[in-house]
Amino acid sequence: MKRRQVLAGAAGALSVTLAGCADPKAVLTMTAISDEEIAARASASPPGRVSRRIIRTAVENGSATASGTRPPLGVDSPIAFDGAYYELSRSSTRIGDELRVTVKVDPGERAPDAATVAFGELPDPDRELLGRIVPPPEGREDAVGASAIYDGADREASALVPGAEYGAVERDGERFPFEVVGRDEVDAYEYRYEATQVAADAAAFADRLREAHLFELSGLSDAEREIVESAIGGGYYEGSVSDAFSSLADRFRDHDAVDPSDWGGEFLVRYEETDYWADLQHPPSDAD
Repeated sequence: MKRRQVLAGAAGALSVTLAGCADPKAVLTMTAISDEEIAARASASPPGRVSRRIIRTAVENGSATASGTRPPLGVDSPIAFDGAYYELSRSSTRIGDELRVTVKVDPGERAPDAATVAFGELPDPDRELLGRIVPPPEGREDAVGASAIYDGADREASALVPGAEYGAVERDGERFPFEVVGRDEVDAYEYRYEATQVAADAAAFADRLREAHLFELSGLSDAEREIVESAIGGGYYEGSVSDAFSSLADRFRDHDAVDPSDWGGEFLVRYEETDYWADLQHPPSDAD
């Protein structure tokens, strides 16, 4: 699994606590956590309309396809969708070439003799592309550009390929000179996604994660216990790595992290009958 952006709150707490410890090499935070919070941290949500369409189709029909030059949706993390949780698989087949078209609008340029087209009269693919940069962001004085992938039908409809018919576009009463600065052939693929439900709700998904990853911290030394209590109380940070922290880190590394990393990772831990989401950072043996 990839690191979840829901941990941004923990990162914010880190920046506050670090005021007294510059560049810590050893970090442990432990946050008491509910089923819903476990499920949220260990899953991802579809990031946009296309992703939601792919997942809904895969869930309802068994599979879904999409074409393009790069995968529209990652498969590294379980996906939360309509209250249930799914693992995605993806395969790809090269289907040919498509054209990446890049346009540039320079607010400082003038093209008095360029043929002008009304924005609303542009073909759909050109309108979608130019619509992202016309008008340029307010206050922008340097050039701004955008790219889009054109399939065969887009090329047939376009006024920008194979050669631009216009050099300026008028929108909302303003005229914007533009230039096509790139037409590059790129590999196009068809991506096939399949979705497998792994849990019907957050509680079932949390139970699945506990079964796979949860371990209990017990039999700690006094020094290790002090670190754990500090981690629960707001976070524990060391500028250099103590023997007690290394010993505690070894306890964590004896178990499978929910999200592993070279420096530790994120773990599900039970300590004194309470479940915690733990974030461990400890230098690997070959670190400087």
